[in-house]
Amino acid sequence: MKPYNVTKALKRALKKNALPDFRFHDLRHYAASILHAIGIPDQYIMNYGGWKTDYVMKSVYRNTIDEETQKMQY
Repeated sequence: MKPYNVTKALKRALKKNALPDFRFHDLRHYAASILHAIGIPDQYIMNYGGWKTDYVMKSVYRNTIDEETQKMQY
């Protein structure tokens, strides 16, 4: 299956089930954020996500957590 077809299938499934739209890549960001939030050490998150440096990994999950925190305040 080609990536475009996988994306189309995801979009159809989200729409059919009245779920918010998101990209597969968003799941990677979310996973890193949740792993960090539950206390998984950074080296394991980096290994799981395939990041070579902690700078990128930390900027990813910090941004996602900040966005979710702002949503919860309203």
